Amino acid sequence: MSARKGQVHMPRVLTLSTAGILLVIGLALVIIPFAIDVPGKASAGADMMADFEPIMAPEQVQVTKDYLEQFHIMRDDFVPAITPEAVARFQGYLGTMEAMYGDFQTLLPTLASQMGMTPEQLESALPQMAPGVAQGLQEFPAMGQDFAGVVGIMDKDVDIVQGMPTYLAHYDDLVARMDRNVENFDQANGLPMGLMPWMFVGPGAVIALLAVVQLAGALPRAVQIDTLEKKRLDRPPA
Repeated sequence: MSARKGQVHMPRVLTLSTAGILLVIGLALVIIPFAIDVPGKASAGADMMADFEPIMAPEQVQVTKDYLEQFHIMRDDFVPAITPEAVARFQGYLGTMEAMYGDFQTLLPTLASQMGMTPEQLESALPQMAPGVAQGLQEFPAMGQDFAGVVGIMDKDVDIVQGMPTYLAHYDDLVARMDRNVENFDQANGLPMGLMPWMFVGPGAVIALLAVVQLAGALPRAVQIDTLEKKRLDRPPA
């Protein structure tokens, strides 16, 4: 059949069923990205990549590895030293020091009497007689407080220190994964995250539009053919 004068005729290159399948595919490519919020997820992915970009730079990953190595040194130094047994031993030392200081304060008047001096005279002469003892007696209260503070910290943190091998094993794995994926991250960071949803929506819209055009031309033709066929069948035999 020839097209009417002035009427634009779109050639039909697809069968009706093929055009219908392409329409479904095209609509799926348009609808599904919005149904599962691909634009929102792509935006979140772009934000995440932007946040991690400074951390995943090769020089920064190396800095992280260097810091981790320092914690390994601390682990090797502190884990054997700060144990429950060591804390109990240092607490014993603190008790012994306090007892020694108390005994010496009690012994000082007796010692002064045996030397024919008053306690005050002995205390005044002690820096010349025994400078180290005099300095130790003068500094002992502050030393005792500092030592008690250190032992208290050891007691409070002993479980944390003993857990360092487990903690560091976790961070060893994390930093190793970062190190292995520096190049992968750099390549992935080059993806146009904002455009990714439209890479599906755009082609889907084009496919759906072409399928609609084909269906618009095919359906009237199919109806016309069906009508002619019915008329032929209904025509009485000659």
